[in-house]
Amino acid sequence: MTEVQSALYNEDIIKNLSESLFNAYRNFEEFEDIEKYESTEITTAPTLAIEESESFIVRFFNFLYEILNKIILALKKIYFGFKEILPQIFDKFIENILLDSKKTKKQIFFTFGQIFEIFQLFGLDMINSETFDKINAALQWKICPTYWIDLNFLESYKNSLLSNTPLEYIDTIKDLIDCLKMLEKETENHIRFEEDVSRILNY
Repeated sequence: MTEVQSALYNEDIIKNLSESLFNAYRNFEEFEDIEKYESTEITTAPTLAIEESESFIVRFFNFLYEILNKIILALKKIYFGFKEILPQIFDKFIENILLDSKKTKKQIFFTFGQIFEIFQLFGLDMINSETFDKINAALQWKICPTYWIDLNFLESYKNSLLSNTPLEYIDTIKDLIDCLKMLEKETENHIRFEEDVSRILNY
């Protein structure tokens, strides 16, 4: 069983789902037995057989609906459980990307904002503060370039947070923004210095 499967596995959900499905089946079966017994006592006319057939179809679809409804409710519980661990999955994913970038020295294909948007499709709505700390450290150790995480994205994300968001969480984002601004300024100064040196040498 994988780490994600272990995190999502919930014996109570499986138990409740199986019991609900069995109860739905038992109710349907008992109701069908009663209908058959009552129909044999009343009449055996062809018109009654047609009515019984139509009644069976209606009950059958009601039975299917009951089963599907139980499954949908169970899937919703699993989905909400998945949403709870999604920030941890995202954090681990970003960590692996940074470690791989450090090891291989390869350029990261997707930007941080693009990765976040992909995870949003699965329900991610908030990033762990630990993720921002890891990116902050990666930037300072030159593991990833400054353009990998866009300053506008960070500002937009910070502004989208609710007013009751803990101050410590917002400070973590502000620290990353300050770090990014400082590194971008250093890059600009370095480029300007190289241009000045190149201009002097060309005289």
